[in-house]
Amino acid sequence: MGAALARPGPAGGEPGPERPKAAPRGRFEATGRFRLAFADRWWLVGPDGRGQLSLGVNHIDPAALTQAHNRDHWASRFGLSDQEAGRPQAFQAGFERKVKADLRAIGFNALGCHSDHRLFSRSWLPYVKTVRFLDVCHYMEPAREAFMDVFSPAFERHCADRAEAEIAPVLGDRFLLGYCFTDCPVLTDLDAAARIANIYGAPRRASTTFPGALRNLAAPAPGKLAYVELMRRRHRSIDHFNAVYSTCFESFGQLAARPAWRGGPDPFNDAETADNLAFLTLAMDRAYGVEVAAVRRRDPDRLIFGDKLNGNTDTPAEIVRLADRHFDAVFYQLYGLEADHRRLIESWSGLVSKPFLLGDSAICVPSRRLPDPYGPHCGSPAEAAEELRAVADHLFARPDFLGWHWCGWMDQAGGEPSGKQHMGFQDAFGQPHPIAGELAKLSARVRRLAPAA
Repeated sequence: MGAALARPGPAGGEPGPERPKAAPRGRFEATGRFRLAFADRWWLVGPDGRGQLSLGVNHIDPAALTQAHNRDHWASRFGLSDQEAGRPQAFQAGFERKVKADLRAIGFNALGCHSDHRLFSRSWLPYVKTVRFLDVCHYMEPAREAFMDVFSPAFERHCADRAEAEIAPVLGDRFLLGYCFTDCPVLTDLDAAARIANIYGAPRRASTTFPGALRNLAAPAPGKLAYVELMRRRHRSIDHFNAVYSTCFESFGQLAARPAWRGGPDPFNDAETADNLAFLTLAMDRAYGVEVAAVRRRDPDRLIFGDKLNGNTDTPAEIVRLADRHFDAVFYQLYGLEADHRRLIESWSGLVSKPFLLGDSAICVPSRRLPDPYGPHCGSPAEAAEELRAVADHLFARPDFLGWHWCGWMDQAGGEPSGKQHMGFQDAFGQPHPIAGELAKLSARVRRLAPAA
């Protein structure tokens, strides 16, 4: 397991004092909000004090009911006239009824961060609320300006404003599990590299990173000054720095004053790669500190899950440790099979003391309409069911695992070869896939692990 499990403390601080041991099987003091507690294992404790584990679902969206190939089907099912079928808002009541029936049938107990609670007329199930301070998600093509100068006062004001706008409407909502931030941020050179196809199927151009963006600013930008100060500490002289970067600066002051001095996404050598990682760690430590503080000022006692880390790229150990330091749990996604999940969580568990929440993951079976759904592909429903059982058995047996938020609700296809393809637990006409039965069995097993829920 690696590091010993610590008791939960507030995000951004040291672990809190140990709590008294809970009553058998996850009964705790009621506080009126969701929190974490440790007693034999980590628990997500509900407002009523009942310990539970989270089985959520992502990508619930009424747009799934109004795709070109299924709009007429759902209009008929919901009893809509031809005129009503032309208005997406006319599907709202039927959408809400269907989602609630679907989730009850399988036993999901949460909405994941990609199922927007605002799509419903009122809160009805625990949900993860996204407060995205930085628009540098893995599925985007973020411009250089999106990598904000996180060392600047302007970033502090930006975070304060974003927190106010996003948090004010949900203050006091008992269904709010907690807040998450950026969806798999672009951090490393691998994250930023061009792709033949992104998760929507379209080509993605190369981006930059926080080191690439901030080092190319000019003084007096705080991010550029922070970069130069770190380089001053890491290199024994400006001549040493020049040798690594094939530059001819006369001083670190001249480096600070020079904008756009380093083009191209690829490091020259291992020393530059190490510099980039060191500055990335410094920048994200600063960003996470500012973001968490902005949330805490508006909602001081709520859980903060923070950035959803990408388990399918080369997320550095240093970033995993930062997530452990700043956030209440390590929130991550991984699209893989049992061996992939086992390898990642066993590697990361040695770096952290907080529990894990798997924020997005699925196991898929391609079909005629969805020939290339996002996620690992199995050759048959039976193979997918076997993989789901293997992954879930390993993860939920761990005392440091809080839950799995499944991707997704209903099959969604963009209708073009380059369109987005997300597989749900049912097809676009509401016919359950065989994996739905396995998810219902998983839900029953999770309830047995948390009988107080």
